[in-house]
Amino acid sequence: MKKEILIYENEREILKFLRSFFRGRKDYSAHFITSNSIETFRAELEKNKPDALIISNTNVLDYIKPSEVESPIIALITAGNVVKGLRSIVKSGLEYYLLSPFRKEDLEERLKVAIKKKSWLETLHRMNLRRMP
Repeated sequence: MKKEILIYENEREILKFLRSFFRGRKDYSAHFITSNSIETFRAELEKNKPDALIISNTNVLDYIKPSEVESPIIALITAGNVVKGLRSIVKSGLEYYLLSPFRKEDLEERLKVAIKKKSWLETLHRMNLRRMP
């Protein structure tokens, strides 16, 4: 079964990289949101409940808290935005990020780790609920 990935991105070069990464994949299904509207992003997030999110605009973290989202978030930080991007990540407690230049192997590894951890946490949660009286 394909893992659903929601991507909130409008920067042309990053979109090119991500489309190339997801093209023809049998393990992931990518859904791109290229609108600047945070409301559109929130609505799509609520509707789809993806297995992971990918963003490059870390300003999104001012509106969507990683602790309130049921999916892991992977931030892509561009070369011109390193200090601001890292500050946003630390402030929000975001666990997964990549620094430019982006490599497909690095994104592949981050996605696998993030989705696997999410799966483990969901399994532990279900096990604990069954044990409760």
